[in-house]
Amino acid sequence: MILLAPSTFLMGSENSVAIPGDSETPLRPVEIKTPFWIDQSETTVLDFNRFVTSTNYTTTAENFGNSFVFWLELQDLSKKNVKLQENASRVWWWIQKDGISFRNVTKESAGDSVDNYPATHVSWDDAQAYCDWKGGRLPTEEEWEFACKGGCDRCIHQWGDELKLNGTHM
Repeated sequence: MILLAPSTFLMGSENSVAIPGDSETPLRPVEIKTPFWIDQSETTVLDFNRFVTSTNYTTTAENFGNSFVFWLELQDLSKKNVKLQENASRVWWWIQKDGISFRNVTKESAGDSVDNYPATHVSWDDAQAYCDWKGGRLPTEEEWEFACKGGCDRCIHQWGDELKLNGTHM
């Protein structure tokens, strides 16, 4: 874990691709008033599985029998008969897939080994239960964005302004 000091940063975006309905705008100053601890990296599948195994926890995705996958993660959309859904003038970027949970992340997302991959398909309730088990807490939205930005207030993405980093879709 790392300790982040109080600070003021710019939260939100001025970018034309920002979605106001998702609270991505406006760009505004936000003050983090107290220091907080946050894990230095994402919770891995292995770590999350330790929690699930020791508590017999069932995740939201397992209860529903499905989860949502970012459409760019799907290989060969035409063979999967996947169509992006449009609502008003907005495209939904997430595709519902049956049988998806943190346990069986699609090969398109994880490659061959998933133990050290970040745990995905974890709901807020799942994350809260994990934090309770671990003796911690979830960061607030402001704390999370502050930590993710890493000092890059006006960047589109936490790694910069390009969608791909060194040719890799992030």
